[in-house]
Amino acid sequence: MIRVRALALPVLRVASLVALGFSTALLIDYLRPVPSFCALGSGCSRVKALAGYLAGVPIPALGVSAFGALLSLTLWPGGRRVARAGALGGAVVAVGLLAWQKLGLGVLCWMCAVVDASAIVAGLAALLWRPEEPVVERLRPLGWAGLALLAIGLPHGVARAKPPPAAPASILALSDPAHVTIVEFSDFECPFCRIMHPVLLDAVRASGAPARIVRKTFPLPSHPHARGASRAWVCAERAGAGERMADWLFGANDLAVEAISRGAEQLGLDRAALVACMADPATDARIDADIAFIRAAGFEGLPTVWIGDRKVLGAQPVERYTEAIRAVARGERPTQSWWQLATIILASLMLVISGWRRHDAA
Repeated sequence: MIRVRALALPVLRVASLVALGFSTALLIDYLRPVPSFCALGSGCSRVKALAGYLAGVPIPALGVSAFGALLSLTLWPGGRRVARAGALGGAVVAVGLLAWQKLGLGVLCWMCAVVDASAIVAGLAALLWRPEEPVVERLRPLGWAGLALLAIGLPHGVARAKPPPAAPASILALSDPAHVTIVEFSDFECPFCRIMHPVLLDAVRASGAPARIVRKTFPLPSHPHARGASRAWVCAERAGAGERMADWLFGANDLAVEAISRGAEQLGLDRAALVACMADPATDARIDADIAFIRAAGFEGLPTVWIGDRKVLGAQPVERYTEAIRAVARGERPTQSWWQLATIILASLMLVISGWRRHDAA
């Protein structure tokens, strides 16, 4: 039993490091326009969209703070009792979060599950740990700091080292040298597309750059009124009112054909002509062509926005779109960097080696 207790503290620390690393990776995905670790539409992105923030703060940021603090407290003799209590409380919270994801949200973020499972392991280790009992430690606090640097820095380095997605030739062919061309893939009934639409318009205005939006519709089969809304937009675009109709569709509570036809009258469009156009097979052919275009461009989920050669997935804060528009207007190219990853690994290893105790020094 004494030997098991001797392992409890290092197990708690390692579990904290794992949770710290995965919390950092999640936070990076929350902050980047293109996720580096979780695909759009995955459980991670769905949890982010449904319940990823607490009072405007990304939940992974709270995880980074909590697990960083837990690890630090275990390294300070005066903070170890607090660390034990924190690990036990964190395990209870982790069990609740796992149940909430699966039962409350109906989805499971695998990276969140790793964080929660690590918190549970840390809590179990805390049950066996006796902070008052002396333990011979092979790794000094400096070594654990090196591992913490690796846990936090490695996801950043990997994200920076990954090559940015290359813009397909079909996207680049839509470019206009006089404007920043924004190619938008969306569905008028998609809730995240409806969130993204006004944010993107605000970003265009805030950027101060000349920009134009090229919209490609992708009505999802799971949205019963999406196809009809796409038909209405195609017909309005032919009549020179595409953007006004898009604004109306993204903001409308009712996308049934009758409601759309009334909305068309409000926009000054001929109601009968719109209904006839929506029933025209050529309109469906245009929508099918958009769907084929999006699939060929590498469909990952909605909404997707190409700003020049920069890809932005999902509904993002206005700053993400504004920064991308300005960068493209300045002619900047997306870059990748390997030196940061190499520097982080080297610095972490040096700290770990410096903190390792030899047998005769233990």
